[in-house]
Amino acid sequence: MIVYFSCHGCGTIYSAVQERSSTPVISSGLFNCLHCGKPVHHWSGIYNYTDWKSVGHGGDGKEQFGEA
Repeated sequence: MIVYFSCHGCGTIYSAVQERSSTPVISSGLFNCLHCGKPVHHWSGIYNYTDWKSVGHGGDGKEQFGEA
């Protein structure tokens, strides 16, 4: 499944592929913004996130997701 995240630092929008583990292995990780270096998403659990891509810019990141 493709999921989307926005950087709360600069508003860059990223897509990633969310994959559920087929085994009870816990996956963890962190993805930082390629533009400003702030954390975009961190995870720990049965899902992993791969194939991160910048897909646009949402201003301050709030308007895109109804947080304004």
